[in-house]
Amino acid sequence: MDEVYHDWKTTINLNILLLKTMGLWPIKKEGFYMAYGSLISTLVVACHIGTQLISIYFVRNQLETVVAIVYILLINITASFKVFFVIINMKKLNERMILLKRNWFPKNNHQQKVLNESGIKSWTSSCWMFVVLCVSWITFSMSYKLLDASAEEKRLPFLAWYPYDYKISPLYEITYGFQVISSRYLTLVHRIVDSLMYIVNVSTKCQFDILSDNLRKFTKLSNDFNKGLSVCVLHHKWILR
Repeated sequence: MDEVYHDWKTTINLNILLLKTMGLWPIKKEGFYMAYGSLISTLVVACHIGTQLISIYFVRNQLETVVAIVYILLINITASFKVFFVIINMKKLNERMILLKRNWFPKNNHQQKVLNESGIKSWTSSCWMFVVLCVSWITFSMSYKLLDASAEEKRLPFLAWYPYDYKISPLYEITYGFQVISSRYLTLVHRIVDSLMYIVNVSTKCQFDILSDNLRKFTKLSNDFNKGLSVCVLHHKWILR
């Protein structure tokens, strides 16, 4: 069977680049990079979540404040689990990315090309919608403290405990910047990991659609019935890898 390949990985190059920047994607110089990734993850995930967790003790008698902190903490803890998931499953993700380079469909089959392109459009539209929501949320949550009447009180975007008086300049600016960077990091983790899982599922779904179409008319793939059936079986095995 003549085959052409669509490299699905080209649609997530930006995601992979961001993961590399965040220290969550392996590169050739693993020694330095692993240290860099561990440092970033520790500073952002452990410190950011830890300071918010400790702050609960100091406001334990204020139920409304505790609930607000716990709500944000649950979101951040979910992101930390995703970081852990990416790290321990890095080898499997790399293998899957290689497979994404070679999603096959018969040459000159317009109907199956449409199936493939519909999957890409579905992923792209959903991904950009998620990006808009994430950017809107992070921009608002990071800036409203500076724009409202409480700006002079030097409040932070998130309630957290620090072993120093963060309201003193330049500690306030440094702490504020740390929370901004940490929040953006965790938001990117949510967005990128979910996008990766989504595109893997979408590409697999497209391949099953193509396989289903081939099974309905596999005799057209080859004049030999057995050869056509063999192609479909091999395609099914390829999808399950």
